[in-house]
Amino acid sequence: MEVRSMIDECLEEMEHKGGGADGAAAVIRCLKRHKENIYWDSDLGRLKVAAEVWQAGWEDIMRDLTEKLGISDRESYIRVKNRYNLTMY
Repeated sequence: MEVRSMIDECLEEMEHKGGGADGAAAVIRCLKRHKENIYWDSDLGRLKVAAEVWQAGWEDIMRDLTEKLGISDRESYIRVKNRYNLTMY
């Protein structure tokens, strides 16, 4: 699957969930289904996808997802991760 279509597929899931925190969680679960590694980066103060290292365009997406999920630090990341079952894949 082409990377752009994978991102679009996952972002569509957010639209189906209404675009808020539930939608952002759906995007992360979709990305994980596609084997993307997502983690909290304390230096950036947001979620990060490992693909950012070699592929442009992720920063704004990950910043938006972090904001929609209300994540501001590692503790809130752990709460959100458990609440939305973001480690299921």
